[in-house]
Amino acid sequence: MQEAKGSAPMIHRLPCTIHHRGPGAISNFFQPQKLGEAKGAEGDEYKANFRGLELKGRTVSIPEGSKGLVLETQGDCLSAVEAMKKPLKVVGRFNKFLTWDFALSVAGQEQFHAGMNDWSAIAKLIHDPLPLPDKENDPNQNTK
Repeated sequence: MQEAKGSAPMIHRLPCTIHHRGPGAISNFFQPQKLGEAKGAEGDEYKANFRGLELKGRTVSIPEGSKGLVLETQGDCLSAVEAMKKPLKVVGRFNKFLTWDFALSVAGQEQFHAGMNDWSAIAKLIHDPLPLPDKENDPNQNTK
């Protein structure tokens, strides 16, 4: 999460794992530059360098009906397994984020974006209530 002056924090999805939890001087070494509107896609395009690698990024909006939340475990956790057992606290909200991939791999961003939309549709199917069956026309109902 990167704090932007005078606005909500910007969330970044990077193509790597960073083994650090907590605050850091991110703006000293990660400085995204806006390139403009993405051609044929949603969002704005960005570029940045991270540890000597060129990254290309794009803003992605959270799908309709979903919420972007930044969650934090309460208490100290020594492992991911231990963190899964702890209660979570909402420490931030967002409606869009920047997804990054290596400059040579634009397909990775497209796959991530398509997967996010697919996941949203699947989650809706799983979590939406099912309609109750019409008891009069249900052949599985026992009638005496």
